[in-house]
Amino acid sequence: MVKAFAAALTMSLLLAAASPVEAQQARARRLFVQGRALAEQGDWEGALERFHASFEITERASTAVSIANALMRLERPEEALAALEDLERLAHARRDADLLEAGAQIRESANQAIAARTPPEPEPEPEPEPEPIVEPEPEPVVEEGADVSGLILGPSIVAGVGVVAMAFSGLTFVLREDALAARDTACPDNTCRSPADYEEAQGHHSDADAMTAATNALLIGGAIVVAGGVTWLVVALVTGDESDSADETMSLQVGPSGLSVRGAF
Repeated sequence: MVKAFAAALTMSLLLAAASPVEAQQARARRLFVQGRALAEQGDWEGALERFHASFEITERASTAVSIANALMRLERPEEALAALEDLERLAHARRDADLLEAGAQIRESANQAIAARTPPEPEPEPEPEPEPIVEPEPEPVVEEGADVSGLILGPSIVAGVGVVAMAFSGLTFVLREDALAARDTACPDNTCRSPADYEEAQGHHSDADAMTAATNALLIGGAIVVAGGVTWLVVALVTGDESDSADETMSLQVGPSGLSVRGAF
């Protein structure tokens, strides 16, 4: 009597333990059937969702191949190849031969789809044709004794200094505009909000005056120096050899008032 009771109790426990597993398998089977029905209706997104839910409950080779097929229908070949790895892991070589064959066909289609989306390699550019050799024109013959470089060097240096001075006048002009803008920012519409703003505006105004004076000095001085260099060049070209004596007497001096050219042509 006791043995019969123990056997009945053991059987009841086994059935109770097996009931949740069977319920899970029934739910997985139901989700799989729903996925197949949605696939037949053309709703591949819904079918894929059901297949995934079924696979998470019970991993089956048939569910894996159904997932791969749905992904191919949705033009997602990379994910389909990943699903086929689950198929190869779960399928039996003999029992699931049909599933493996279907998986091979899906793999081939996925690889072809990926290859079709890969841009072709660019064709090699043709080598450029060699440019024709152009013979240089003969240089003009300079008569012996005509030292042109000596005539041009001195005036060019003087004129270059003048050009640099004029170029720097543009920089000082920009600094002047910045100072005026800072002054207007400190006291907009000539109205200062505090004594500190007034002192700041006065400082910027002084900076603007200094930059204005520097701009005028550089611009006017540079123009004078350029004019001197051009005049020197004209006189040197006209007088020819007499420029040697001019080179000895001409000099470029820097003084407190700026640049100056002293001497006689």
